[in-house]
Amino acid sequence: DFARTDGIVLQHRRGSMHRPRACFKWKPVHTVDLSVSDARRYLTSDGKDVGPCTDSRWAVGDIVECRTDGTRKWVPVKLRTDKDSANYSATVRDVCSAARHSVTRDDLFTWAMRGKG
Repeated sequence: DFARTDGIVLQHRRGSMHRPRACFKWKPVHTVDLSVSDARRYLTSDGKDVGPCTDSRWAVGDIVECRTDGTRKWVPVKLRTDKDSANYSATVRDVCSAARHSVTRDDLFTWAMRGKG
């Protein structure tokens, strides 16, 4: 079911995950897991401060899944009781980049139809 998937990675048949523009990632919502500091800031697992935590529901040390549109404005989605640590800063950077350069659902269908025939 398209609406229930976490995401799709498209790769050119001669491409590589490490070649620019040879791989596209689509996710319906771009999220990262961040920890809450005692200063009410969101932190990555390697200690990088990525912005304020303004939601009073979260306690110090909580891991919170947050969505982003790539601007590093974090919107809490849910508490991650199944996680022991936040995402690493490189993961947060990559997710923000993917959100800014987001592949749309229409893009996926267009590319899929080009491959037929």
